[in-house]
Amino acid sequence: LALTYQPLAVFRVRPVTRCTDTMPGHTEAILHVSYSPDGRNLASGGGDTTVRFWDVNTCLPRYTCRGHRNHVLCTAWSPDGKRFASCDKNGVMIIWDPTTGKQMGGVIKAHSKWITDVSWEPMHRNKTCERL
Repeated sequence: LALTYQPLAVFRVRPVTRCTDTMPGHTEAILHVSYSPDGRNLASGGGDTTVRFWDVNTCLPRYTCRGHRNHVLCTAWSPDGKRFASCDKNGVMIIWDPTTGKQMGGVIKAHSKWITDVSWEPMHRNKTCERL
């Protein structure tokens, strides 16, 4: 049995040689970023135990949120963009109000170990966007 190989297309990948913009703020590694559902805001969580909300158009920080005691490993916006969840290495989850940068409710000890992913229930299943 003889197999013949012919490339159908030749792609040339060009390396990124310049950075278009920077957003200084975190003092340790950034471990997770996520865009808001409307695409106007960005949120980041990092090794410095903070969650930061950024304005995408100006590349400036809107809020720096403190409440975690360990690395923030994952983040997620609610489908309506009115709530934001962040989880850390200690198994703690905090819900934030992205319009004010304040905690909504208390700290939730969700797991005994690391939380590496979080997501909200889809809006078509729950219009109030309140369940993770």
